[in-house]
Amino acid sequence: MRWILLLAATPLALACGGRTPLYGAGSVDDADGAVPVDASPEVIEVESGPCQSPGGVRICGGEAHCPWIQPPTCPGQGCTRTGSDHSTGVCWTDLADKGDRPCAACNDGEVCVFRGSGELVCAPQDLCTTLWEAGDTGGCRYADKSDYTNAPLAVPSGACPGGMNGILCNGACGECGGQVGVPSMPCVGRSPGRPFGICAALAIGLTPGTVATCSVSAQGLVTTPCPMNGAYDCAVFDVPTRDVREARRYGLCMFSADCEQAQRVLPGGLHCF
Repeated sequence: MRWILLLAATPLALACGGRTPLYGAGSVDDADGAVPVDASPEVIEVESGPCQSPGGVRICGGEAHCPWIQPPTCPGQGCTRTGSDHSTGVCWTDLADKGDRPCAACNDGEVCVFRGSGELVCAPQDLCTTLWEAGDTGGCRYADKSDYTNAPLAVPSGACPGGMNGILCNGACGECGGQVGVPSMPCVGRSPGRPFGICAALAIGLTPGTVATCSVSAQGLVTTPCPMNGAYDCAVFDVPTRDVREARRYGLCMFSADCEQAQRVLPGGLHCF
């Protein structure tokens, strides 16, 4: 099994979890779409059901007319809108990571949800299921950035494509484990049409576990390059045309030879820039 580590050239070359703005866009803490807060907000109790995911994340608005929760019931900015038709919102502080992990490298089994002005952040799938059932059918994406349909992730079967164990992941490809002293890498990109993911590369020199990310313009130019750019490609999942912008915005760095082999064998498709 191979372990891929990237040496970070500068902190600006990488996007990581926390409150770092993505690719020149606003931070996921942007207040865009926030509901105005009264000086003395009403405290609202929200029961589990159509207004709360099985994991305990509260949503607002939607076809169930869930209340727009304000601070301090939903700490911080209160419930803010998702980036689809703006009819629903999420109390982001109900998430363990407060909705602060960009969608470039979500953990296997997670999906992505639009936050505020359009940033995609990682979330458990049951949150997107709850939003879907509330009528928000455009507020989420799968981890490969394809359109969310509320279908379950594909179950990988058969041999690991191309024998790329440790580069591709899940099923016969195995997990993206870590060596002693090296953090584990997330398996990224599985969706209903993509049974196998790719192992994200870690970067040395920043917070342990930081994933090396990149982005590509609509014209196919790498706008946020990988560190040591000559040896690494920006890997972008092949998705329908309507989802290409988001897929290119949240690319992953891969060793060039691995990316070129993966794009030939990965079910669902991959592009190397």
